[in-house]
Amino acid sequence: MCSRPSPSNQFNDLNNVTSATKKKDLRICFVNVQCLHTKLESLELLCEEVSPVFLCICEHWLKHQETEFYHSISSLGLSSIHCRDTMSCGGTAVYVEEKLKPEVRIVDLKRFSVDSVIELSAVLYLSCSLLILTVYRSPNGDINSFFDVLEDILGHLNALQYQIVMCGDFNIHLEESSVLENRFTVLLRSYGLIIGNRAPTRGTACLDTVATMLDSWDYVVEVIEPVVADHQALLIDVGLFKAERVNPEWFCKYRFTHRRIDENNLPVFVGILGRVNWSLCINCNPRISFSNFFQRFMNMFDNFFPKRVRRFTRRRNEPFTHVDKSWYTADLASIRTLVIIANNMYKNAVTAEDRNKFYSAYLRLKKIYQQDIVNSKSIWNEDLIRNAPNPCKAAWNVINSSKSKKVVLSGGSSPDDFNNFFIHSVAGIVEAITGSPDDAVNHVPVSICSFVKWERISSVDLIKVDKGYKRSTSPDIYGISTVVLKSIVDVLAVPLCNLINDCMDSGVFPKELKTSRTILIFKKGEPDELSNFMPVSIIPVFGKLMESVMYVQLSQYFESNSIFQPHQY
Repeated sequence: MCSRPSPSNQFNDLNNVTSATKKKDLRICFVNVQCLHTKLESLELLCEEVSPVFLCICEHWLKHQETEFYHSISSLGLSSIHCRDTMSCGGTAVYVEEKLKPEVRIVDLKRFSVDSVIELSAVLYLSCSLLILTVYRSPNGDINSFFDVLEDILGHLNALQYQIVMCGDFNIHLEESSVLENRFTVLLRSYGLIIGNRAPTRGTACLDTVATMLDSWDYVVEVIEPVVADHQALLIDVGLFKAERVNPEWFCKYRFTHRRIDENNLPVFVGILGRVNWSLCINCNPRISFSNFFQRFMNMFDNFFPKRVRRFTRRRNEPFTHVDKSWYTADLASIRTLVIIANNMYKNAVTAEDRNKFYSAYLRLKKIYQQDIVNSKSIWNEDLIRNAPNPCKAAWNVINSSKSKKVVLSGGSSPDDFNNFFIHSVAGIVEAITGSPDDAVNHVPVSICSFVKWERISSVDLIKVDKGYKRSTSPDIYGISTVVLKSIVDVLAVPLCNLINDCMDSGVFPKELKTSRTILIFKKGEPDELSNFMPVSIIPVFGKLMESVMYVQLSQYFESNSIFQPHQY
């Protein structure tokens, strides 16, 4: 929750964070997957093992309409992707750790991408202006066109003054000196990029590499066996001087508070409420009566569950979120070890006959390993669903575990910015509505009973209404949730019932119940665009009780008098 403090408020300076710098370790993993359809489980295991912040892949072989089914790998979400328009295979993509997504923006390089010649995906890490670029060049692509387009891309990015880490499968032999290798190296150096890997990545050939303009002491490149395809993977550990988060200027204009509700303490709070003589709050004026009741309740609530000022400090390095690998058996681990051994024997073989023999064994074992991964995970999920108390819920949990996480707001817009935007949006919608030539009153039946007055309710009715609410810890503007309401409704049912009856009889809706807490639900698109958020109002829980009572009586009245029209929505 946030509120605007007075200029002299002691909390004004709590959220001012001075700019500083700190060495930040960043891990990027590049791998040629050769069909993501069949390698998803293997990639999840790789991510669990090496914990990358950015995962760059090429040759995913996906079509545009298939990308929504591959939006996450382990704890990483899809950020940028290129799919071929006409030809099959190919493609590039960049996945980003979900917690980092608000600090990452897609860099649109579609106008440079040419299927088979050079295929590109790129993202920009805003906090340190680091551009991560994934490149794939097919061995069948025109090499001269590749160099021409690559030079155009580097010229374009150079003008933007980004730090660049470019990784990819270039299908140029970099382990030996040649005309193509020299041309590639010279072109990169002319734009300040140095090749960071010349170790073999496929057999004895170095076809995959990383090139960057970072200083050589700021990064380390390692070639690893991912057990995904016949290419080795690259791990790039980057040490960046990353600026600490500096809160926007509007932060100091607000006081951010939160209220910690310990459910174990609720029974004690209920006992205190039960000893209060609430009849002392009641007088002849319903408006004043409710204000007295609410003020006394909130004083006790504040004393028992006090508000605390939320301090916004820099984001610490959070541990990698591990996925559940209960399905990963000892047999799978043994087969993976055999795959790595076969690959090492293939690399170290002296004769061509031995190389062919060990390479065949390596491919055969890797295929068995990948098939066993799929089978093991399927069997484990089936057993999980079958043995669950609620199989339907367990099945949905399995499905939802692969969904993308919510995108959070990066903090560029203030609460007032959103408030003004939605107010003006509603005003614009109202102005655009044209008057109807027909009056809705003409469609209301003439012979209906008048709504004389509200029926008085009992404490039992109020408790029954409360039982219809779902348990939710989402608080209203006063910090009260339905979890709290369900705990206290029994002891407050009688005074609340009397107050609600008096308010309805007098046509009074208490002012304390007219202020709601509004939260923003991200819909789609860029999180910096205000129009991409939907406001949801969380009304005070006591107001929710009163509105529910009124709703039941109004609905009965409308239904019994046939006021609802057949085509009314």
